Amino acid sequence: MRKMQTFRFTLLELLIVISVIAILCSLLLPALSKAKHKVEGTACTNNCKQISLALNQYSGDFDDWLLPGTFPYIAYWSGVSSANRPWFEALGNFGPYSQLDYGIRICSLGNNYYSINNTYHPTGARILCPSQKVDNLFSYSDYAINQRLFGIIGTYSTHKITQITQPSIAKVVFDNGRTNDHGVSYISDPAAYISFRHDNKTNVLYADGHVNMKSFQDLTSLGSHNGVTELLEGF
Repeated sequence: MRKMQTFRFTLLELLIVISVIAILCSLLLPALSKAKHKVEGTACTNNCKQISLALNQYSGDFDDWLLPGTFPYIAYWSGVSSANRPWFEALGNFGPYSQLDYGIRICSLGNNYYSINNTYHPTGARILCPSQKVDNLFSYSDYAINQRLFGIIGTYSTHKITQITQPSIAKVVFDNGRTNDHGVSYISDPAAYISFRHDNKTNVLYADGHVNMKSFQDLTSLGSHNGVTELLEGF
């Protein structure tokens, strides 16, 4: 009867195998990371498009007025009228007293007010940027509105969608970089007003409904005052 041979790795061969695996990992991991960022950026783009549909539905229901960045509205948890409610509360059902519902809840990761498990029993699609992974980083939402275009109480006027002369360049919504606010009034004062969390780019929703990823350099130009010119383009 023929005796079966057993094969054993020598220490040198084992080290060679480990080295090859390490080299393969170093080659593959950056590609996998890049692919992951691309998928997250695409998911964020789709979020922006859902926001666009909801904003257009609001304008269609309210005689072409853009949804104000802040406005007097019913507090969704109490039913009491409250001044300066954030724009996104009119786009979804956040609680039992929500007056309007366009099917989306623009939220932030770990924010108890907008959590699916909160005590107010919200409904509708939960809109979160997949590249924003820090619990309780934002007081409001992962997305910020262009306050200079949409308006906020006591500071900027609200406009009608028909006043936008070039919808393809009018900027509407950005990845939010303001941890304690829900709108953008400047691009570069400081730059953190907008978050460039997709490989140093931000998703920008335009008034015509398309979404583009833009770098900080793309959104600012020489001679503009803190990016105000860019925020008012197309209007």
